[in-house]
Amino acid sequence: MLTINPITTPGYTGVPMEISGTIWPATHRLNIGITENENTAPAMMTQIGANDAGLWSITLTPNWTGPVFVWAQELALTDDKVLLAVSRDRGYSFEDERAATLGAPGQRTAVVQFRRLGMGRDVVFRLRWSTAYRTALQGAFIDVEPCQS
Repeated sequence: MLTINPITTPGYTGVPMEISGTIWPATHRLNIGITENENTAPAMMTQIGANDAGLWSITLTPNWTGPVFVWAQELALTDDKVLLAVSRDRGYSFEDERAATLGAPGQRTAVVQFRRLGMGRDVVFRLRWSTAYRTALQGAFIDVEPCQS
């Protein structure tokens, strides 16, 4: 889902405009462009991403005076992926995400595994996924092995 916040800055030649909104899942990217005619797509669009909360913003500068029309196109990930990030400080910060393939559309028995995640205390796991079709998380488990300390 892609949303664009209302633009409060009028479009004038050479005056930058802040354009922002949200996109979910946050792993998706989007193309943003501006044009002076609502029936004509922009000649050039800029690809941007969002932060972990799905918030995005961009500053674009029109080269005309008058109405400004914002064009946005949501770009889903080409591969269906599951992303896992690990925090070792109770979720304050996360390590780089690890990616795994979710499986083909219609493959209802796909199992995703992440191995060699290390050890620690106060560990938090953040699991995200992105697909072009409807999915549901049916269950998850963690296989923990005690270590000698």
